[in-house]
Amino acid sequence: MLQHLPFILFCAFFPHDFMPRILSVCNVTLEEAFVKYTLIQTIAYYSLLGGFSIIRGSNKTEVIKRKYALNVKVLLYLSILFYAVGLGAYFVFLSRIGGLQYLLNHISEKVMLQRGQYVLGLLNLFYIVPLMLMLRLSYTKYVGDKIFLVLSIITYLFIANSLGAREPTIVFVALLIIGYNYIFKPIVLSKKTFLRVAALVPFFIAYMMVVPFLRHDFKDDFATELSLHKMVKRYVYQTSYVYIDVFCCNYFNKDRKWGMDGYFAPIVAINAKGDKKDLPEVDQGVYFKSIVADKKYYKPPLPRGKLSVSSWPTENFGFAYANFLLPGIVFFYFLQGIIIGLVYKWRNMFHKNVVLIVLYVYVLLYFNFSSLRIAFFVKTLPLLFLCMLVYNKFVLLETKK
Repeated sequence: MLQHLPFILFCAFFPHDFMPRILSVCNVTLEEAFVKYTLIQTIAYYSLLGGFSIIRGSNKTEVIKRKYALNVKVLLYLSILFYAVGLGAYFVFLSRIGGLQYLLNHISEKVMLQRGQYVLGLLNLFYIVPLMLMLRLSYTKYVGDKIFLVLSIITYLFIANSLGAREPTIVFVALLIIGYNYIFKPIVLSKKTFLRVAALVPFFIAYMMVVPFLRHDFKDDFATELSLHKMVKRYVYQTSYVYIDVFCCNYFNKDRKWGMDGYFAPIVAINAKGDKKDLPEVDQGVYFKSIVADKKYYKPPLPRGKLSVSSWPTENFGFAYANFLLPGIVFFYFLQGIIIGLVYKWRNMFHKNVVLIVLYVYVLLYFNFSSLRIAFFVKTLPLLFLCMLVYNKFVLLETKK
């Protein structure tokens, strides 16, 4: 929700900077569009909160924490192993594309460079390493562990930013904060904490603006790119999907809704042979962008060759409303809240399993029912569950109460 506010404030002060094509294709004014969006977003928020509250407050799902002893020596060995595998995956990727210098020189083409590079999925191991070291430090206090912790954090921050994406870095920092809260001591919301966060906000905003600028291909005029207004506009559009949600809730209606058509088509066509352009697109966000770009109604499934090459991510809001309108918003946000609540309970049950902290953060920040997010979890969960099995087998030793 927090990433929505800068966009809304920007549009309030600069209404002419809202995409006119969206208003045109939806046949609404800016005020009408935002009133409807605000109402539906409010319903979505309370539906999500309702689902989470039911699970958290249910006596049937009340969790009793289990007591474990930790094998801190194996914890270090696993940290080294996961770090080595993750770093090795990055080196394999670099060797395939022509090296680090080539990557940095072509960072504006990051999507093309990373397409089909499934080895990058192993970089998820870097999310687990610092948490295991933090847990070990809560028992050992060894200086070597502290050095390794700092090294693992710096390594991943370099890798994530060399790949030209901001989101993994933000999620990684959020994971470290949540990990600290669960492993060392709860973070108290005090005046001191507020001042620390406020001091970091300017650095966060600067980072969010600078990374897209660095990966820009510099074809535009340099002075124009440094325009403060243009940089702020780019920032709010790249950090918020409000404009996509505004389009969705004002465009789709009872005569234009998908009803899950084409949602499972990518799974059916996964083994299909021939020209990939004839296969349906996994990311249904390409339909959103194509509708606005062509001012023409598109309904899944369609061959990807007939649609836009880039996408407007649907996320839960777009998926739910485009398929089932307001009932979809209520149902899928409520279900999302239930799933977040269940993972939260599961994490509390196995409170010393750091892999579950990673899973909890992934579900909290990434999970929804859009086709692209489901595809992400289908690719990511097997690795996390494998790590969880290894962790439970060799690190956790259950003791009798």
